[in-house]
Amino acid sequence: MNKIEAVKQFVPIVVGEWSLFNSLATGHSTNGGINPTQVKFKETEKQKDEYVLLINRELWNLQGEQWSRVDGYFFWSYKMNSDMVNDQDWYGWDTWSLERSVNKKWAIIE
Repeated sequence: MNKIEAVKQFVPIVVGEWSLFNSLATGHSTNGGINPTQVKFKETEKQKDEYVLLINRELWNLQGEQWSRVDGYFFWSYKMNSDMVNDQDWYGWDTWSLERSVNKKWAIIE
């Protein structure tokens, strides 16, 4: 019996506030999610779209596999008002948006 199954015997498990945000897909350390309003990042190179797709799709699948074993979950989703396309400082932060993750095919909703 794994830890999730052991705990589920006593209480329902709901996972909240998960996302696809990760430094690997941005191509540089985000220092644990420090955002561009807190620090100025000097990196300007972007990962190739195909690589970002592979990373985020794999992360979606791995997390989804785990969350399917619990009683419920919700994806942390901001309404993105920042320009993730033209503002280099915000590169990669659109992974906090479920809508953008689905539109970019990082997240597959069945």
